[in-house]
Amino acid sequence: MKLDKNKKTSIYIVISLFIIALIGIILVKVYNPEEKSFFIPCMLYKLTGIKCPGCGMTRSVHYLVNGNIKQAIWYNLMLIPLIVLVIYSLYRYILFLVKNEPIINKLLENLLKVFLVIIVLFGVTRNFTTLFY
Repeated sequence: MKLDKNKKTSIYIVISLFIIALIGIILVKVYNPEEKSFFIPCMLYKLTGIKCPGCGMTRSVHYLVNGNIKQAIWYNLMLIPLIVLVIYSLYRYILFLVKNEPIINKLLENLLKVFLVIIVLFGVTRNFTTLFY
């Protein structure tokens, strides 16, 4: 299979991102974010006390890669839809490389829209409990 320059560049970028993600996952598996302080804290939460939709994601990944799915979901429920979205996006990327199909099709476009709405709703609703105490 002959790849043009743009596809080769995109492969290098995706492989680089994959390696960075893999290193991050290994670090999160080995070191519990609740016990180690070298993980980057959420600046929004630190400055305002408001949890962003991503707050708890590092701890969530830690528990997921260590086999504690219940605890992973407890720390950030958005981990599950995010994983589904990433897997489907990678599938679309592979189709782009192999069959030259566009990466963003109607389904992925709709998934991204739904995911955006869910993230906004999740970000708002997860802070309601802190507003009333």
